[in-house]
Formats: sequence, C-alpha cells, structure tokens
Amino acid sequence: MSDTMGAWMTRLALACALWLPAHAALAASVVPAPAATAPPARAAQPAATAQAAALHAAMQRTVREVGVAGVAWATVDGDGTIATDAVGLANTLTAQPLRADSRVHIGSIAKTFIATGVLQLATAGRIELDAPVSRYLPALRFANPWPDQPVLVRHLLDHSAGLDDMRLWQVFSTQATPDTPLREAFTRDPSVLALRSAPGSQFSYSNMGYTLAAMVIEAVTRERYETWLDRELLRPLGMADSTFGFTTQVGPHADPRLAWGHHDLATPASALPVHLRPAGQFTTTVRDMALFARFLLGDGSADGRVLVRTDLLRAIGRASTTDAARAGLTVGNGLGLFRRDRHGAVGLCHGGDVVGFHAMLCVFPDPRAAAGGKAFVTVHNSDGDGIDSGRFDAVLVQALALPAPPALPAAPAPRDIEAWMGRYVPAPNRFASFRYLDFLFDSPRLAWDGARVRMTPVQGAARVLVPAGGHRLIANERSIASHALLVGQGGQRLLSDGQRTYRKVGAALYWGMAASLAAGLLGLLWFALGVPVRALLRREPALVPGVAAVALLLVPLPLFLLQSYDQLGDRTAASVALYAATAALPLLMGWQAWRALRGREGLAKGWVNALAALGVLQWCAVLAGWGMLPFALWR
Repeated sequence: MSDTMGAWMTRLALACALWLPAHAALAASVVPAPAATAPPARAAQPAATAQAAALHAAMQRTVREVGVAGVAWATVDGDGTIATDAVGLANTLTAQPLRADSRVHIGSIAKTFIATGVLQLATAGRIELDAPVSRYLPALRFANPWPDQPVLVRHLLDHSAGLDDMRLWQVFSTQATPDTPLREAFTRDPSVLALRSAPGSQFSYSNMGYTLAAMVIEAVTRERYETWLDRELLRPLGMADSTFGFTTQVGPHADPRLAWGHHDLATPASALPVHLRPAGQFTTTVRDMALFARFLLGDGSADGRVLVRTDLLRAIGRASTTDAARAGLTVGNGLGLFRRDRHGAVGLCHGGDVVGFHAMLCVFPDPRAAAGGKAFVTVHNSDGDGIDSGRFDAVLVQALALPAPPALPAAPAPRDIEAWMGRYVPAPNRFASFRYLDFLFDSPRLAWDGARVRMTPVQGAARVLVPAGGHRLIANERSIASHALLVGQGGQRLLSDGQRTYRKVGAALYWGMAASLAAGLLGLLWFALGVPVRALLRREPALVPGVAAVALLLVPLPLFLLQSYDQLGDRTAASVALYAATAALPLLMGWQAWRALRGREGLAKGWVNALAALGVLQWCAVLAGWGMLPFALWR
C-alpha cells in the first residue's frame, strides 16, 4: 500500500470512529459509591442514562472540533458515584478505539500522588512538612543566597522552593533509563540546585522540586518511591490499573492496554524514560483516577485505615507560604493541587502533559460538608500547539452542574495603585535557561484608567483587572480574586496571579534590551540577505566573515531535523554544531568589524558592514551575560 493510500485510509478510519453515532450507555461504565451512600439504582438509572448520552455526544463533538485522536473521562457525582466513558481512537494508524478502561499517561498529575505520599508519611510521623529538606537529603547542597531561609519539604510540594523547573537534559535525553537513580538528575550538574527566589516566597513551577520530594520518600522508606507508593498508596485506594513504574507502547514488555500518545493525528508517539520521572511518570485509567478523586473528597481513610490525616487532606490546594497567599490571594498551589477558577467554577485541579497526552484532574469539595463533593478527570491522547484542551474541562464542568461562586462585591482601588503601573518581567521565570527570552516576551504592561487596570502582554490579548479589595484584583472572566499587587524584598513592586510572579522594571531597561535584540537581528539579516543581494547586483565578493557567521548558524538546522526530539538535551551532532556556530558568531563578527573599519570593503559598504557587525556583537555580549552564548542545549 502506498503512503498516500495509507494516509487516506487512516483519515477514513479516524472519521468513521469519530462520526459514527454510538449510544453513551453502551460506552459508559458506572461505578457506584459505597452502598451506604449509593442511591436506589432503579430511580437514578433513567436520568443517569440520559445525562451520560448527552455528555457522550458533547465530548464526541468536542473531539472533532478540537482535533484530537480520542478522549477518556470520568466523573464523580455528589453521592460518590463514578461514571467513565471514552470516544475516539487509541491509535490512529490502526484505528484501535480508545476505551474507558484504556490505560493512559497523565504527566504532571503524578505530582499530586507524590504529594499525597509525602502527606501519608507525615501522617505516620515519618516526615515533617516544615523540616528542612537537608534533614532527609543531607548530601544535597542548595546554592541558597538566603541562608536563614532553608528549603522546607512543604516548599517542594508548593513549588515555592525557588528552584528552576528543569534543564533539557533532565527530560529530553536518551541517556535516562527507567532505573536511573534519581540523584543523577542533580549530581551531574550541581548548578541545577541554585535558588532563584527566597524559599517560600514565590511560586515557581518545578519538576526538579517534585523529584526531590520523591527522593525524600526514598530516604525515609529506604525503598524506590515507585515500589513504596504502588504498595502503600495505590493498593489501599483500589487503583489496580495504576503504577508509578515505567510503561510504554513498544518493546518486549509493551502494555497492550496502553493507548498511544500522538504528536498529531497521524503520528503516534511512545513513552520515554526521563531523569525527572517522579514529576510526570504515571500510568492509570480514568476510573482509577476517579477513585483517587473520591479519596481526596473524603476524610483521608481508605481500606479500613487512615492514610492521610483529615487536616492535611483539607490543606491540599491552599497556598500558605508565598507572598501572594499572605496578601489574601486564594488561587495558587498547595501540597499538590492548584486552586483554580475556570469555566465558572472554582476547584482544586492539576493538569498534566507528557509525550502525546494531556490530562486534567479537578475536585470540587462540598463547602457545606466536611467531606464530599464532585470531581472529573479527562485525558486526551494528542498534544501540540493549537489544541484547546480547556474545552473538554468546560463540558465536564457543565455536566456536573457545579454551583457558581458568589459574585465579588465592588471594591475601591488601593490609594497607591498608580505606583504599580508600568512594565513587568517574570521574577523568577519558569525555565532559568530561557530567562532572557521571558524577560523580553513574557513582560506585560499595567495601565490604570481610573476604574480598572489593563494588563497588556507582548503577545496575546489584553486582560481587564478590576479592584477586588485591598491590593487584590479580579480578571473580567474570573469569579474570585485572580491577581495581587505586592511589595517584595527590597521594596520591589510585584504582580502575582498565584502561579506566576512578575516584578516591575524601568521602561528604559526594558526598551534598551528590546533595542539590543532588534539591532542584533537587523545585523544578522543584513549579512543573510543584504550582502548577498548587493554582491549579486554589483558582482562583488559575497563571502565576508559576517556572511560566513550566518551560514554557520544554518548548519545545525538540517541536523536537528534528522534527530529525534528526545535527544534535545544530549550532545549530538546537531547540538554540538549549534554550540560551535554560536561560539564562532562573536569571533567572526569581530573579524568582520575589524575588516570593515580597516577600509578593506570600500568606504560606504564598509561602514554598513561595520555597523551591522557591531550590532550583532553587542547582542552577543548581552546573550553571553544571560548565559545563552555559546548556546549549549545539554547544560
């Protein structure tokens, strides 16, 4: 069969799987709550069937419109009843359908399980949440500029330790195996343990932080975290189809029930082991996830014993240590879940992205009771830019008929609100390796018009924020306060939404950095196009040092296209070529400037070439100052 015919057959199979009608009652499975709380089955069955059919149709329509291979989901009703369902394909090449009992990967939601395991050990008195991490991992050495503020176990779970998120080699590398010791994620390059904000002060998402949390579990239990958590957490919860162990779709130990991830509808993708596996390695089913959600809504007991103290369980989702939390902002992360305000409902959620999959877990505790509530989990097996995953969440929020939070009353603006207006940059940004890019492109501007704040990002649509009491603000599409204006250490003006913190910078600094970028890019453009075109029209030599520098920058591109994305953090021919080209860039541009200024290229042409080379040289100096030149993907 030709490639063209195969592609059309795949599209046809996908269309059939997504368009052929199926009654939701046949695809859905229902797991009742414990008998003491389950309603009479006969009375609930007709309504439940009708609701399941409507939800199935809505999710089927959303799969088509969003453009994913398939989606599986589960809901937990107010009485604890679990319902599961799925539509679409587990593998677009074979047209294998995705089932409600298909095993899936959920990426970063694994962190919620890691946090629950730590809380389980805290309940048993084996871990203190407010103890320094050094008590359990004495060999680790944080580069901490705030020695009187140690990194606590709680900070790891709250993403407030001040750590970087990850380095490319910790996730995109063929060197990692399912059995690589966790410590190797930190001993290879100790600089990964440098703190960028005072411990406990600011939220900054960190995959490394949760890997350290798993190392704390291993230090206390003297077992691999996978083994201990599978036995002590998953088994009591009845999650028989779940594991922290590595599972994949290929090889001699492939799991036939594991759905494939997809980079696009025609490209299935298999799982890969990574150095930071505790932060995103977890295999499960949506039914097992619903069992976990039901546990989070309960009193901390399972299998006839207390796994997590009720007070600790209720603290999940409550940010406590950060400056934003102390300012009264209730959105944010606490002990493994984010308090999130989306689609007209406020819940405790965690999303997850891993090769070919996106997942979301949300629980909505009943505010009127000590336990109980509703929940949903959704997993689709496609990733990539342009996929509006939030549409699946919105469908499930509507299906659960969650009550909308009460509207916030109008509040006056703080008297000093004008002091916070201006340009903001991340403090800290998520990935330390790319802080230069975030400084320039993740830098919103705040402007006050007397009644509201307009928050305008460099990219994307502006948001309107109105006063919500004190120094809190609320975005126009939110139900509760979404932002807080803060004063940080040293009197810095800060803006936080509970998940990101920005600091105010002077306009001159920001626009000076932007001008430096523009001058550098214009210089490169001149040597990429201007000099060759001029040489062609005037029959002049085109091979000058500046042109050679640009040509060298193009050499790595085809090499990257020939290698797998999972090698981005390895020393490959492509990454070494990129390092060499960026190392040669200032040298060749320096030679170009010297050659032009010495008059060896003609007066007019020489001055243009000199200015272009100097523009690139100053940019190289800036990039070197930010640690981006020479550019080494393996660092």
